[in-house]
Amino acid sequence: MNDPLAAISALLRDLPATSPAGDAPLPDPDANTILHMDNLAAMSLIRDQSIDFIYLDPPFASSAHYWREIRLPGHTVRQPAYIDHWPNGLSGYLAFLVPRLAATRRLLKPTGSICVHLDTHSSHYVKVALDAIFGPELLVNEVVWRYGKMSNTSRRFPQNHDTLLVYAASSDWYFEPVRNQPSEYRNRFLRDLTGNQVLYGSVKHRQDKLILRRIAARTKELGRDLRDSDILFDFDLERKVQDDVFTDISIVKGNAREGTGYDTQKPQQLLERLISAYSPPDGVVADFFCGSGTTGAAASALNRRWILADYGLPAIQLSRLRLAASTPTFRRDPALQSPTFDIDATGAIRDYRLEEIDLSASDEAIVASQLETDPSPLLVGRIGDIVIDVFGREATLPD
Repeated sequence: MNDPLAAISALLRDLPATSPAGDAPLPDPDANTILHMDNLAAMSLIRDQSIDFIYLDPPFASSAHYWREIRLPGHTVRQPAYIDHWPNGLSGYLAFLVPRLAATRRLLKPTGSICVHLDTHSSHYVKVALDAIFGPELLVNEVVWRYGKMSNTSRRFPQNHDTLLVYAASSDWYFEPVRNQPSEYRNRFLRDLTGNQVLYGSVKHRQDKLILRRIAARTKELGRDLRDSDILFDFDLERKVQDDVFTDISIVKGNAREGTGYDTQKPQQLLERLISAYSPPDGVVADFFCGSGTTGAAASALNRRWILADYGLPAIQLSRLRLAASTPTFRRDPALQSPTFDIDATGAIRDYRLEEIDLSASDEAIVASQLETDPSPLLVGRIGDIVIDVFGREATLPD
């Protein structure tokens, strides 16, 4: 079926009822979790109505290949991350994505919400599916993230934004407004500021309607006549509420400190804004296309617990290493067992099996040279007795 709208209708009509498998042990109230498995399998492990906020950054149906850049001394090599190409085009893409979107609804608390991050390739079709799954009345926000990417296109306006579709599980969704911009009133009172405040004595003789309203409100609040030292405006506290167009958060540039080399990595500031707005301080956050682990990093910074899942080995190993300080519980589908290499008892490479890595001929030559000169940059981390190399392969320290 090549008609995407017809495909959505058929998929929604034929969706199986979703339910947890077995005891559905997640979320663990005392642990964060990384799951290396298909995200439908990951969702089957999660209890009903146990997640406050789900962030999904799925493939976009872009027909592009995405990479992870790995920096070695003097060189950068590329490892395939994932391929965003689908048999039957958009219909094949929707056949993959729509059942996964539908499976998320069971997981959300009544106060919970989901954010699906997309671009122009598929956002219009996915919105139709989300309307059918959650109801159009539960569309909370359509956020535009203007990411500031440079473009020299001369045939159209340069594409410079993504679309984030936010739907709620019920009409009782959680939301905490984000106040992060200076109040629009501040510029009107620049000459009257004491520190970052406007005191009554500085403006009491003005006939400005805004001032008169604020004087009346403060007089009623304090229950007395105002004194010159009373504060009318405190611009450390009074800040503009963030609207649904984000223009102050850039993409993760190549030299950014948080950069992991993963092609589609999203900035932590973006995730922190979403998580702080849509989940309570003690909430649980989930991401089933976790990529480089940014959702976990943002949730950890905000003291939320998190569950991450991904099918791709580069994504999982990046997330495990990036979030190792959180000591997450880790589970892997046995069918996705990591490829291995061998090390000796000191952790030195003994058999690297370079021919098993999916690299271009030029990149393979760079890695071979690195093995000959100094193989240590090829090993990037250790989790318990497991040593992980730059390509996500694993070696176990011998006893």
